Amino acid sequence: MHEITTALRALRHRPGFAVVAVLTLALGIGANTAIFAVIDVVLLRPLPFANADRLAIVWGYSAEVQQRTGFDRLPWSPGDLDDFITRNTTFERLVWVRADRVNLTGTDEPERLGAVRVSRAFFETLGVQAVFGRTFDDSDAHGGRTVVIAETLWRRRFNSNPEILTAPISLNGEPAAVVGVLPSWFRFPRAGDLPQGLGYTHDPEIWTLDVLSPQVQRTRAGKSFSLIGRMRDGVGIDAAGADLGTIAAAIAREFPSSNAGWTARVMPLREQLVGSIRPALLVLMSAVGVLLLVACANVANLLLVRASARQREVCVRRALGVARGRLVRQLLVESVVLGAAAGLVGIVLAWWSLSLLLTMLPAEVPALSGAGLHGRAVLFTALVSIATGVIFGIGPAIQATRLDVADGLREGSRGSVGNRKVRRTRNALVVAEVAAAVVLLIAATLLLQTFVRLMRVDHGFRSAGVLTAEVALAPSQYRGERVALFFESVMERLAAVPGIRSVAVTSALPLVGLENLRQVTIEGRPRPNPGEEIISDYRVVSPAYFRVMGIPQLAGEPLPISVGPEAAPVLLISRRMAETAFRGADPIGRRMKLTSVDQPGPWFTVIGVVGDTRHTALDTTMRPQVYVHLRFDPHQQMAVVLETGAGPSGYASIIRRMVSGLDRNQPVGRIRTMETIVAEAAGRQRFTMALVAVFAGLALVFALVGLYAVVSHSVAERVREMGVRLALGASPAGLLRLVLFESLRLVGAGVAIGIGLALGAMQFLSALLFGVSAHDPATFLAIPLVLFAAATLGCLVPARRAMRVDPMVTLRAD
Repeated sequence: MHEITTALRALRHRPGFAVVAVLTLALGIGANTAIFAVIDVVLLRPLPFANADRLAIVWGYSAEVQQRTGFDRLPWSPGDLDDFITRNTTFERLVWVRADRVNLTGTDEPERLGAVRVSRAFFETLGVQAVFGRTFDDSDAHGGRTVVIAETLWRRRFNSNPEILTAPISLNGEPAAVVGVLPSWFRFPRAGDLPQGLGYTHDPEIWTLDVLSPQVQRTRAGKSFSLIGRMRDGVGIDAAGADLGTIAAAIAREFPSSNAGWTARVMPLREQLVGSIRPALLVLMSAVGVLLLVACANVANLLLVRASARQREVCVRRALGVARGRLVRQLLVESVVLGAAAGLVGIVLAWWSLSLLLTMLPAEVPALSGAGLHGRAVLFTALVSIATGVIFGIGPAIQATRLDVADGLREGSRGSVGNRKVRRTRNALVVAEVAAAVVLLIAATLLLQTFVRLMRVDHGFRSAGVLTAEVALAPSQYRGERVALFFESVMERLAAVPGIRSVAVTSALPLVGLENLRQVTIEGRPRPNPGEEIISDYRVVSPAYFRVMGIPQLAGEPLPISVGPEAAPVLLISRRMAETAFRGADPIGRRMKLTSVDQPGPWFTVIGVVGDTRHTALDTTMRPQVYVHLRFDPHQQMAVVLETGAGPSGYASIIRRMVSGLDRNQPVGRIRTMETIVAEAAGRQRFTMALVAVFAGLALVFALVGLYAVVSHSVAERVREMGVRLALGASPAGLLRLVLFESLRLVGAGVAIGIGLALGAMQFLSALLFGVSAHDPATFLAIPLVLFAAATLGCLVPARRAMRVDPMVTLRAD
């Protein structure tokens, strides 16, 4: 306690030093705490499911499909599910889920809600229980639609009314029985939990019991079911994978037309939920770790400077009989007190920065949303604060007490403050700071280039001035021609609104995570070998869709404006489809059906070719695409797209009013501009880039401040030397060059070391990069130049001070 009191008194006497040291460390500690809070909730904390380590997810995999579509995790068909469930020997239960969306009507305003269809034992498998009512049981498989709802929906729309279990609600215009209310934390699966393209929403609030008819259970088409299971006690992932792989191989032999080349991939559920974000989080944790080390080096330099100023005090205390160990302990206590104070300030900074960080989260990473300053994050901060105090304090404490007492008193008598060992230590710390800053700046620059390239990539459509809105009609009320008539009426009403240039509808917008893949059969072609089928994106659109989205017509004719009931089916194909399916031959007039050879389906005539678009993500390649007229395949769920001159968001209320005018029970969901959709598609890259850039900027500031402090202190130590040089004929400009040369020599050493470290470290960043190499020469050349320029400017002030030394005053004082 005496050492702590003495340390506080010493720091109080030098408030400027204490404030600078505490704030420098607090920035590093706060950043580490905030990122640790995120990593804790994502990577370290167990999943909120019972015996979560036994939960696994089973994906289909086909090398051919991955090569053509980019998808390495594929869902299963109903027939596949039945085979896996009945034949496996390694799982206690296997259950399925698939995406859904529903219209809630009959209470207040109609609302479009995210939903999930699940099998009966889904909640039992996860170990999730209802907070009110129950989850599904065998009795729910008979009768009408049965659902459980989220607690948030129960409170928001039903005022926590317990009678919800006795009165049906209206979903898609049909009654549905609510049997239970789920805890507020449960939102599985959300968009981002499972692979993009399966159609899950960011905030599901309704889970429907998915009852499959015997006919559906036998089909091998419609691969849209994700398979989740709980492994038997003592069974590992490898054993489960081998078991289901054997079953998948048997299915492929029995049903080659639908499953040839397919196998099963079993992975832990946690790996599925966090595997895609783990590389970015590890990069961020490495970045804040480096930042903290730079902060420690900076404060260690300040302590060395302060120790030099306290040299006479230390030597006097040693001369009076105080043991060196006690002095080291006292100085180390001062460092730990600084670290503890920085930890307290760091917690405040972490709380503030974490709040800001959560607002920046990309929507497709829901696992991060639960991050907060919980007990483990606070404990982490305490440990880091103490460790930081020891790390930056031990070296200066040893250096400060290593001096010979007699020499120290003599040096102190003539005002000298420092020696060669201390100077070398300070220089080494500056070199280390510069090296760390180089690594972070190179990483930030590469990530920035990735983000810029993603935003500039040709996605094949117009985003400026385009507004989108989702409208899904109730199947019980809208079928066939009535669906087409409804959407045509919406488009007609919106087209009459001043400021709206054109209106269209599409079954799926680009980059929103909704996929519909079809196998394509070309008329006159022999049956393709298994795994060599043509797979295409399938879109149902109105004719004006290409004008609204700015997709060019490359050949042939556009879709006809009107289509009669007896019209022959026609479609448009993308350039990639023309290249893939026809290999340079003219596709106009050729016929294709959008099923496999053995399955029935209408033959469509190709009447035109349009430009390619990126549908899944900005960093994926263009895929073959086909576009079918709304009248040929009316979809209940469509997205309205409209082109405006400016300010597209201002038309949101107009869309709602026009749809409500046709059907007051019809909600409109997810009204967004295409610019927002494109920006969200690069959200994860923006998130990582922004944080690493902030950390790199702080590291650069710390390095430059440390360099300035060392140069400034060096000039102060060498005042007599500067005076002698001037007296002997040296020019002020020569002194300026001398100081700058010695300063930039430190920067050069740090840059060389930093580049060496970056050449190895950037390889771990390659998974996050797009359109730029991890060893991009321009980046590795530009960053050192920037650092040399910044260091030169930072050193000019102390260097110019050396020029203004008066030799007569200096020599007279000596």
